Amino acid sequence: MIHPMLTTGILNPQINSLLSRVRHTNTLVIADRGFPFWPMIETVDISLVDEVPIVLEALRAIRSNFHIGKA
Repeated sequence: MIHPMLTTGILNPQINSLLSRVRHTNTLVIADRGFPFWPMIETVDISLVDEVPIVLEALRAIRSNFHIGKA
């Protein structure tokens, strides 16, 4: 039996799923906890404790696997 799993790059399955569906006309927002929440917009909350991870850490991790037009 084979049990595949990611061992490098983005390991969070929700973030991987979201990144694989983002297209040229979509906007991806990386924000801290003060950003407004709208129930009709897909949200992936990766907060652990206050200030962890910070926005720049999340952006750095995503940039290695994702082309970003503006940041």
